[in-house]
Amino acid sequence: MLVFSYGIPKSGSTLAFHLATGISLLGGHWQPKLDPALRRPGLPIAAAIPFTKDFPKGPAPSQTVRDRLLTFQLQWAARRAARRGHGPAVLAPEWDASNHGVPFVQTLDPAVLPRLVEAAGQGILLIKTHAAPSEEWLAAYRGFAAQGLARVHVNHRDPRDVCLALVDAARISRERGTPEFVEFATLEAAACGVQRYLAEAARWNGMPGVLHLRYETCAFQTDAAIDCLKADLGVECRSDLVRHYALRLAYTQRNKAAPNRHRDELDPGQRERLTEMFGPYLRAWGYLAGR
Repeated sequence: MLVFSYGIPKSGSTLAFHLATGISLLGGHWQPKLDPALRRPGLPIAAAIPFTKDFPKGPAPSQTVRDRLLTFQLQWAARRAARRGHGPAVLAPEWDASNHGVPFVQTLDPAVLPRLVEAAGQGILLIKTHAAPSEEWLAAYRGFAAQGLARVHVNHRDPRDVCLALVDAARISRERGTPEFVEFATLEAAACGVQRYLAEAARWNGMPGVLHLRYETCAFQTDAAIDCLKADLGVECRSDLVRHYALRLAYTQRNKAAPNRHRDELDPGQRERLTEMFGPYLRAWGYLAGR
């Protein structure tokens, strides 16, 4: 089964992707680009470095005895699962754009979709994307989804918080001297960008085989998100090991990781303007409780 993990930039989609990856790993579905040490008990695996101006050369977070024990248990569980599972799909280089070590596609090409489904075979193949699907791609996807061969995970986040995360990312990129997100230096620029992203994201609404997730659940009620993903992927495994993989070992572009940032970081006028701008989305996804 081919599974696309979609979200607009800075919506927490990388975290949702890694939760699904941890479940797949423990279900015997090895993913391209995973660290081989994940199936070699006893080999050390460093904790992921947070997304700051020092990334990727900053110091790795320290690990407790419990962290090391969970890593060892994860490695043993992944090794056992590998004996009854599926090897990694082989991705052609032109299908895969580098994105912090995960399979990532920049564009959703309807001509490539059948080959990705074939590459998934009898296993689970996870592909991360921020791309907006065309009508032609959606028509091809519907056919595969109807056969149970393709699914999509769509991650949502309060767009007012996404705006703040984009401004943070722009600042970090300037400090690092890199070009990513620098166009979102101001709240106004970020809001315009998010409005554009949400129009693209709406194309997934009503599609078959779509699991809708929320950043707030993935980040702060993680076990609930893991339960949803396990049911969707048809995999049973230990939730604590999935949580350890996604929150401690995998690189998730973690920044502040705080809920409802707009309540504390925006002044009343900014909050009101963004609430009005994103009103239809906020109402549709239940983000207006507490405003």
